[in-house]
Amino acid sequence: NYLKICHTRDPKLNVCIKDSISRLIVAMKSGSSELSVAPIDPLDIPFMEMYQGSMNASLQLTLKDTRITGLTNTEILTVKCNVVDNKFELSSKIPYLDIQGQFIAEGNVLTFPLFSSGGFSINMSDATAVWIIYFHDLAINGSEYMSIDKFDLDVIPSEITYDFGRVLDGDNNLGEAMNKFLNENSHEIFKDMKPKIMDELGEIFNEIGNQVELEEINSHLRGGRVENHLGKTTPSSPDRDSNLDLPVLSSRAQHDDKRSVPQDTAAVKPLHHVASFLLLRTDLATAASMTS
Repeated sequence: NYLKICHTRDPKLNVCIKDSISRLIVAMKSGSSELSVAPIDPLDIPFMEMYQGSMNASLQLTLKDTRITGLTNTEILTVKCNVVDNKFELSSKIPYLDIQGQFIAEGNVLTFPLFSSGGFSINMSDATAVWIIYFHDLAINGSEYMSIDKFDLDVIPSEITYDFGRVLDGDNNLGEAMNKFLNENSHEIFKDMKPKIMDELGEIFNEIGNQVELEEINSHLRGGRVENHLGKTTPSSPDRDSNLDLPVLSSRAQHDDKRSVPQDTAAVKPLHHVASFLLLRTDLATAASMTS
């Protein structure tokens, strides 16, 4: 039910993609045993490490057993599919994100060493998220699909609160002072932490996507019924695409060497990223003429 085929010749392509991604996000909350995908809400990150330093101060922060809650409450606001540059641009709203786990902080201020460890929590509210998803053309049995290469993510919360324990080097006053400093400079602190967190989230979604066997996804297309660009359902076939009657061409020179997938499914490698579930059917020549 969460797998929906979108066609680039559809004048409402962006609406179709928005609906598909919205349904996918909700469906993946509890994961999918059928597609061998673990739950993404809460999302567990076993280990993250980041470092900030200057001449007068440095901090090595290690986060363990981090759990992020709230990702599947995302509301997709806008979607723009750019078939010329082979990318999607999405904007969304996330009402809240709750991040909890264990931390170890080691560093120094001037010549004074500092150490703290314990539980932490980061709470974000009313966040805006911007996604840029890059894809390439994928040929399967003479038909062409989109497969996701990577995505970039940026999250901009309206409010952030931190709690990194109440004791620093055995001194409760220092711990309170550290939390006060973190919360008074919450957005600046998050700006420094964000690149590492966003990279880690990207890697996590890569791993999730790599669990999805291409054969398992194709099973939704073989022998079943799929919706074509006219809104009618037709039997799907691995050998002949009955939905599109025009040739499919690459949109960029660097994609002229199509990444053909062998018909021997035992040799098929997993697709990248959860977003590959969308398997957007391409008719790039038609789409290019529509946008010119």
